[in-house]
Amino acid sequence: MHYGTAIWNYCWDPAGLEAWIDRAVAAGFDTISLLPMAFAGEKEKHLPAVAGWLRDRGLLATVHGTVAMDLGLASRMIEALGDRLYAFTCDSVLHEDSRGRLHDARQIAVALTHLQQATAGTDIRLAVEDFPLDVAAQEFFQTELGAVYQHPRTGILVDVGHLHLRRTQSPYFGALSVADYFARIPVPVVELHLHDNNGAKDQHGHFGFGTVPFPEVAAAVAGMGFNGMCTIEVAPGFHGSTPEESWPKAVASLATWQSLLAG
Repeated sequence: MHYGTAIWNYCWDPAGLEAWIDRAVAAGFDTISLLPMAFAGEKEKHLPAVAGWLRDRGLLATVHGTVAMDLGLASRMIEALGDRLYAFTCDSVLHEDSRGRLHDARQIAVALTHLQQATAGTDIRLAVEDFPLDVAAQEFFQTELGAVYQHPRTGILVDVGHLHLRRTQSPYFGALSVADYFARIPVPVVELHLHDNNGAKDQHGHFGFGTVPFPEVAAAVAGMGFNGMCTIEVAPGFHGSTPEESWPKAVASLATWQSLLAG
């Protein structure tokens, strides 16, 4: 199992990341999650230094973009991070037509195909956040995405905060237990994003901030044999906190999660 922290919620400027990386190491994290947007434009010049800091400390990295990101920058991040890169994941993009709001399957296909080619010959895992959540979703987009999801390193990133919002706000998902939610996923689970909320809005709080049933989540992922990346995605800006106030709570969240997994 690997344990990451979404470092962009604490430091947006890549030039200042080294001190936060050291804080993460001291807290017991072994992975740093990065955003492509943080390296856009002239900030891309910091990529070699950040990659060096990770290598010097023996840390892994994940990168979390969107399917609409600059794919050239994505390729350069993959090259710079090299063997430090555990996974490259993406948020989906939605579009609207006469059927309502749907995942933009074309953009998902373009982004994942690019990432599959850019990581050929490596063990780097690839995933879209919260897609596909079940066979029905996978089959609906089969024409555009069937071949893409046959790729052996491609799966799903499950956002546990979003899982809770779906189960509290949607009759469809509310009828499912946490274990059922995970059991219905038709592709490998590459990564978890872990944060808390009150079931009404996406607050990205620390464990105990809201009502996410983390013991049930831990039991479900342990029961399915998950042994991938667990990223604590506490975001102080989402709930009126500051990085300095929030960091100890994110560290405590890591300890709680590890304890739950240990049983």
